[in-house]
Amino acid sequence: MALCIHILFLGYPWYIFNEMHETLIKSANISFKNLTLTKLSFEGDYLIKKTVNKKKEVLFNLAVADKKAVNKKKKYPYVLSPKDKRALGRNGKKKSMKVQECRNVRNLNERRYSVLHGSHPESGANLSKLPRVQEINSSFDIRVLAEILDKRLQIINASDEAIKYCAKSWHATCYNQYTMANSCDKARGCLRTQLSQDTPTKIRQLVDRPNLKLRPNQIKPLQEMAELVDNTYDIIFLSAASSNHYLELQGLLQSLHTNVFLLFKNFTFLVYDLGFTSKQRETLQKFCRCKLLTFRFFAFENFATDLKKFAWKPYLVRAHLHQARVLVWMDTSIRFYHNPAGLQRLFTQDIGKFGVMVGYSVPDSCFTTCRSTYHWFGDEPCAYLGLPIFQASVLIFHNDPVVHRLVVEPWTACAFNENCIAPSEEKCTGSSCASAMKTYHDYKLNNSAIAYGLCHHYDQAVITLILHKLYLQYSPLLRIKKNETLIICRGDYHDYFGSLG
Repeated sequence: MALCIHILFLGYPWYIFNEMHETLIKSANISFKNLTLTKLSFEGDYLIKKTVNKKKEVLFNLAVADKKAVNKKKKYPYVLSPKDKRALGRNGKKKSMKVQECRNVRNLNERRYSVLHGSHPESGANLSKLPRVQEINSSFDIRVLAEILDKRLQIINASDEAIKYCAKSWHATCYNQYTMANSCDKARGCLRTQLSQDTPTKIRQLVDRPNLKLRPNQIKPLQEMAELVDNTYDIIFLSAASSNHYLELQGLLQSLHTNVFLLFKNFTFLVYDLGFTSKQRETLQKFCRCKLLTFRFFAFENFATDLKKFAWKPYLVRAHLHQARVLVWMDTSIRFYHNPAGLQRLFTQDIGKFGVMVGYSVPDSCFTTCRSTYHWFGDEPCAYLGLPIFQASVLIFHNDPVVHRLVVEPWTACAFNENCIAPSEEKCTGSSCASAMKTYHDYKLNNSAIAYGLCHHYDQAVITLILHKLYLQYSPLLRIKKNETLIICRGDYHDYFGSLG
């Protein structure tokens, strides 16, 4: 079971938990439940814990362990509290290294991230073999959707033996009062407490609910947005920003211009203006090598004008997905490495296999998604216990019937209703997740009481829910491999346009 846990949380930099780490900790006589972590640092091969009285306690010596198994980067083999994570940022150089990497990614790409083994892609990689849905309002038979999804899951299952192991050991999580906790509404009772592994059943749960299907009056403004783009493409790169992310956007633009655009021919880059100044628009039109479009806030309900509720992101994806074989959504914080072979594989082979690919994740989605959102889909949050929430800073969509109808359509339909994407719920504190993370860590370390839905991640929470319903235990494989093709660099402000004159 430890192996499964390791896979589910792979990519979360301060949660590493596999059999080798368990062996190390047991050999050092460290108790998870009784361990109170303060300040941690490495001194040579020794992991040092500084106690309250400023004495140093050696937790274990890496020199006597298999360093390859522990990880050359010396990730920490146990759960760190938020306080300890901050301490490691100061003392263990973890946080400062991330900042430095983001600042230098423009200069270090070729030297530090070599091309992956394999054939070097020719300039203008061709995606013509990937099929696509051609109409914004297409409909599909459930049998067709089931056939495509089943085939996709079979391919994923065959690609990794460890995931097969997890598939066999998957079990329901709403099995007693402890795990059900506050999941169910007391007045209404419980909804579905177990995620289905039957493909037709999980599909019907998404397509048969009226609140997860777009209505004609909702499709109309999306169609009007689509009409702003004349042609169809192999790839649409898509982003949006307001004036406060103008400099951060320039860092994204430089990495696209330098490391991505040279690899493809039939593509376009769409940037939506969510609130630029007139001067910023003028400069963007001059340097961005993009099609600059204005988001039509007036066409949507008032809550959608609140940028922090992120309803606009599913709208943009839904409006343009049918116009490309692959659509790549990027927040302004995304930076692409110089890795031609890796990027070609990501945008052709990987996305063709998985259908959707997402950013790195942190556990657990049921702690960081309002209960009302799960109820909107007919589920209880306890059914998602143990499944991580995905990052929506970068999202890659393969334009096929399953992705179009079972992922993007319900995601967008949810975004048209404030009670789904941004519910006003007591004790669900928007995107401030400190209490949720504390509750999660207390639960993992000490089997403390569970409390679901203590914060909310809007579009990110909803697409995570949908992908877990469809892919279940395979969903962690949808994550883009960390630090191979891209990195998230929030707050990386760069005057790229200034260097262009």
